[in-house]
Amino acid sequence: MDEEVEDVVGFFEDEFLDELAEDGVDFVFLQILLDLLVVLNLLFLVHRSYNLQLKDRFHSDIIILFITEDTMSLTQADLNILSESQYTQLPIGVVAVYSFSKPFPEGWERLSYEEAIPYIESLKQLLGEWSIVAFKVGKIDGPGYGSQINPDYS
Repeated sequence: MDEEVEDVVGFFEDEFLDELAEDGVDFVFLQILLDLLVVLNLLFLVHRSYNLQLKDRFHSDIIILFITEDTMSLTQADLNILSESQYTQLPIGVVAVYSFSKPFPEGWERLSYEEAIPYIESLKQLLGEWSIVAFKVGKIDGPGYGSQINPDYS
């Protein structure tokens, strides 16, 4: 049994139930109440576990960015971004999948749908199974979604 459940059950079994029983509350009612609390707590734990699995499965907060063609001009900040990202060198520059929730890096631009089309096979290699990656306008999905590329966000 989960430690949180044990704490609740222990509280009700040790103190609260005894007091209620002394006050004349029906023991069967108290047992049903206790069983209900255990079931509700287990449902909560299952729900929390399912949400954590979904969070790991779906990555809809990422964007693709690119910078200068000259990799020798990368700053330490640029190198830090690349160390946290999936990236590749293309003729148009370095392209990286980067978290949308992080501050937008200085000197980088969002890749456009039109820029991405000639390099779609290289870009697909950067995606996780359930990635959804946004361009300036448009998106590309990971293999779990069929590796679809769309000129808009639909």
